[in-house]
Parts: sequence; structure tokens; C-alpha cells
Amino acid sequence: MTQHARELVEALSDQEALLERMLQVLDEERRCILDRELERLEQQVLQKKELFLALEEEGVRCAKLVQAMALELELPEAQSLTPVLEKVAEPEKGTILSWQRRVLELGSQLEKRLALNADLLQGALQTVTGTLDFFARIFNNSNTYGYGGNLVGSGGAQPRIICREA
Repeated sequence: MTQHARELVEALSDQEALLERMLQVLDEERRCILDRELERLEQQVLQKKELFLALEEEGVRCAKLVQAMALELELPEAQSLTPVLEKVAEPEKGTILSWQRRVLELGSQLEKRLALNADLLQGALQTVTGTLDFFARIFNNSNTYGYGGNLVGSGGAQPRIICREA
């Protein structure tokens, strides 16, 4: 196995570890959302940010290694792993492909969990917004058509309720 191929396998392995850690953080984030534990949720969000930065760095590292392998194999125009793998020897090719599949699989799981957590947060925010609207209507004397149900003062007399029944 060439040096660049070994480094690429190592980088893909590191990416796998980061993705698995990210999935754990997203699971914990989901539990925090469901249990309404905002302090722990904030900690999970911070961990998620750190892991996204690390994943971005690993992605850049992998891209550089693919370019180095492409130059080594005299494919300077190759921008992705697929054309490079066509010229790689079989044992290395199989190893790299298996790591690539694993990383892609974890990436797919990551997208699904991110979408699920986003939906949970959106639902929670809609519930809070609905509750705030409800209380705003109760505490802020909003007018209805015909002012039905409002208290009206009549000069010096006691307030009365307008009731319009037809």
C-alpha cells in the first residue's frame, strides 16, 4: 500500500470515528429536546459545533490526500476518488472502497438524525409560539367582530358585558 493510500485510509478511519461521535451527540441532543433539558441541550450544541469543525478539517485532509494520490498516479485532473481508484491496485482499492462506503453510510445517518432533531425543535417552537399567542389573546384585550364578550363602561354605572345574540 502506498503512503498516500495508507494516509487516506487513516483519514477515512478518523472521519468514521468523528461521524460515530456526532451520531451519539445527536442522540443525546434528541433526548435533551424531548426531556426539555435546555442546559444539556446547549452543551450538545457546542459539542456538535466542535465536531462539525473537526469533520470539515478531515474532509479537507481527505481531499488533499486524493489529490496527492491523483498526482502520484499521473491523474492531475482527477478531483474525486472515483477516477483515482480505477488506477489503484486491488487490495488497496477494496480497503479504500470499504472505508468510503462506511463513511457515506454514516453521513446518510447523520443527515437523517439532523433532520429529525430539526423537526423536533421546530415542533417545540411551534408549541411555544402557539402557547404565547393564546396567552397574548387572553391578556391583551383583543377585539372581536361586534366586540362580543368585552366589558364596556356606561358612564357612572357598573361595567356590563356586551352580548350579541341573534
